[in-house]
Amino acid sequence: MQTIDFPEIIGERFNSPEFIAEIKDIADSDGIVLITGETGTGKDVLAKMIVKLSKRKNKPFISVNCASIPESLLETTLFGHKKGAFTSAIDNQKGYLEEANGGTIFLDEIAETSLNFQAALLKVLEDGFIRRVGENKEIHIDVRFLFATNKNLKEEIRNNRFRKDLFYRIDVFDIKLEPLRERPEDIEKLAYYFLSIFAEKNQKQILYIAPETLKILKKQHWDGNVRQLKNVMERAVVKTKSDTIIPSDLPKIYLSNTAISSTDKKTDFINLSNEALNHSYEDIKESFDKQYFLLMLDKTNGNISEIAKISDLNRKTLYNKFKKLGIKI
Repeated sequence: MQTIDFPEIIGERFNSPEFIAEIKDIADSDGIVLITGETGTGKDVLAKMIVKLSKRKNKPFISVNCASIPESLLETTLFGHKKGAFTSAIDNQKGYLEEANGGTIFLDEIAETSLNFQAALLKVLEDGFIRRVGENKEIHIDVRFLFATNKNLKEEIRNNRFRKDLFYRIDVFDIKLEPLRERPEDIEKLAYYFLSIFAEKNQKQILYIAPETLKILKKQHWDGNVRQLKNVMERAVVKTKSDTIIPSDLPKIYLSNTAISSTDKKTDFINLSNEALNHSYEDIKESFDKQYFLLMLDKTNGNISEIAKISDLNRKTLYNKFKKLGIKI
């Protein structure tokens, strides 16, 4: 049986001969890859796995979160700029696409880009040339493209937010990652994997997860998917005083018998708020904040602009909060 030496990819499907063969075939090619799935399902991990298995593994690899770059800077960030192209352009500057020449670039959250940027990107994919902002000279690049999104691109096309021609250009190898709630059989394996990682990181001898703890973990809805479970296990490892993760090592909001449901988030969030009243503010604040933003990411399908509007926080503040809370997007 074929195997892939990439422990971050854990699950029944990922260990199947069919999936392993598919990923190796995709990695061996130079075709464009489109990875889809909810926030936190591991799209970035899969992208890195494809690169490590590819013939470009020793070449440059650049990962870009398109949503984290202001729209006004995205084009110059990717394509570079000529000296004098705008006020702050004091030197010629290579863009990420030029820096990735010969290797691979991973554009995450591609659905968050504008239609104008999508048109410019399509031209690069078709012609294999880039043009720095403010420059007429074309530069040939040899770059493999990997894309990812947590949105339904066909729905985005219907709503005139994504170009149909770009979609059909990047939909060469399409890999969909299922949310964690649809593969509960993987929760225990993932929990033990993260336990081993964080126990070593924190120099602790933690060997077990109590059956009652596993039962609680398996009841959760995991709106934040694998990333949310990873955060929970890291906190539990830091908190525990024994060689076993017990229920009280989990954030208090996870000790409710009711799993969080996507169909009733408003009611569940009110329940979580009532639970918070039984504890001190400092004791519950971090867990409460993290749960709030994980629910918000799920509700908006990871749309940072929409989260900013609903929460009345600007994008920079949101990214700082996510970083502080250990929420990766």
